[in-house]
Amino acid sequence: MGKIQNLLDSAVSKTKEFIHQYKTEKSTQEKMSTKEILSYGLVEFGYGNMNTMVGNNYLQLFMMTVLTMQPMAWGIFLSVIKVIELVRDPIIALIIDNANTKKGRFKPYVMIAAPITAALSTLIFLNPFNGGWQMVAFLYFSYISWGIFASINGTAWGGLVPSLSRSNEERIKFFTLGGVVSALSGAIPGLIPVVFSLAPVLGLELRIVYPVLAVLFGGVGFISVLAVKNLQERIFFRRDPNAFRNAFKGMKAVFKNKYMMLLWMQKFSTLLTSLTWGVAFFVVIYNLGNIFWQTVIWLCSAPAVLFGAFTPRITKKITPRQFAVFFHLLNMAGYGALYFIGYASPWPLIILTFIMSFFGRVSLVCSNSISLAAHDYLEYKTGLRNEATTNMVSGLFDKGLGIINGLVLGIALTSIGFISGSENFQQKATKDWMWMFYTLLLAFGNLITAIPYMFFDLEKEKLKDITSELERRRAA
Repeated sequence: MGKIQNLLDSAVSKTKEFIHQYKTEKSTQEKMSTKEILSYGLVEFGYGNMNTMVGNNYLQLFMMTVLTMQPMAWGIFLSVIKVIELVRDPIIALIIDNANTKKGRFKPYVMIAAPITAALSTLIFLNPFNGGWQMVAFLYFSYISWGIFASINGTAWGGLVPSLSRSNEERIKFFTLGGVVSALSGAIPGLIPVVFSLAPVLGLELRIVYPVLAVLFGGVGFISVLAVKNLQERIFFRRDPNAFRNAFKGMKAVFKNKYMMLLWMQKFSTLLTSLTWGVAFFVVIYNLGNIFWQTVIWLCSAPAVLFGAFTPRITKKITPRQFAVFFHLLNMAGYGALYFIGYASPWPLIILTFIMSFFGRVSLVCSNSISLAAHDYLEYKTGLRNEATTNMVSGLFDKGLGIINGLVLGIALTSIGFISGSENFQQKATKDWMWMFYTLLLAFGNLITAIPYMFFDLEKEKLKDITSELERRRAA
């Protein structure tokens, strides 16, 4: 009893200390306060919820099963959207990267764009048409409108995060918290298939259920994202006053960053994994036999919260790069084996998801840490730290590949005989092809992702020297 009492007393003492720190500790230019770190986690939770319905393949499921949009039409839609984004995103990034305000470079954009993004994410699911060009036109209008503000929102947030702290240890700390809340918010969408399964029993039309869920998640996301007001931008450098007039200057500097180029090589894996994620829901519905299994699969990410909390300890023993390589090679082996096991039972997939979710939480923190190290290297070599431009150029790779990916998905689903509509069942040959897309292509995609990490040597003493030099410049 004495040991238990001591543990309880210790827990109470630490809780009181934490509450005291939260209430009294103030952020400084050198250090993030407890409240600020928690606010970062809350914003991440907000984004996870705000994008739940438009992301996570729910929009694709809505259009192809409820509104019976054909696979080729959906693939063309995805490709057209990527073309628009190729034009839109550079303009947004250059404006954000070169426009200071009294309240910061990034935070004001998040505050403005977040509520509009949340509202438009609901509008997409209010499509009043049943087929025809009107249905497609409404989809294009609502999604393009949502995409503009989502891009402003995402670009600004992507620039704000690297500005929160210079310390790699502190970055690991708030990325770990972000990983924990991401796991929590990632488990919530797993409950949605339960709602879909119960809707017919309760006499509810999925046409109504989708927008109601979009309003719910959008509202929760918007409220959580407002915590961004507690974050402090720590500007480590002066902006180049001529950068906006000479936009290519910032882009040219980005392409000289050899470490960022290494990370961008990983993006070619999306040529394979786009088919994986394009059929993910359909594999659960048709191969496993019930969308309810998606809930079980997603809820497997919940225990990862516990393991993700150990990230700071893990990264003291091995580097983020080493762990990232290990994770992706393990993923490759797991999904390669899953292909040969087959889909007669859902449990092999569920067990693999459970195992990968533990390592995936840590890997996410590690990959974020690696990316920020590449940002530091750019500043070290050029004196520039144009996060928004760097993220925009990175996004151009994604969009360019996305144009191809959308068409490939549409052609692939059409070629294997996929039939749209929630009441339709797929042929065995169609299900076999989808299983191959879901497993083997994901395995090869993880191999492509792991290879660049093997050559990323920006760590240990080399990274410490760069960080020290940047601190010296700042002090000067």
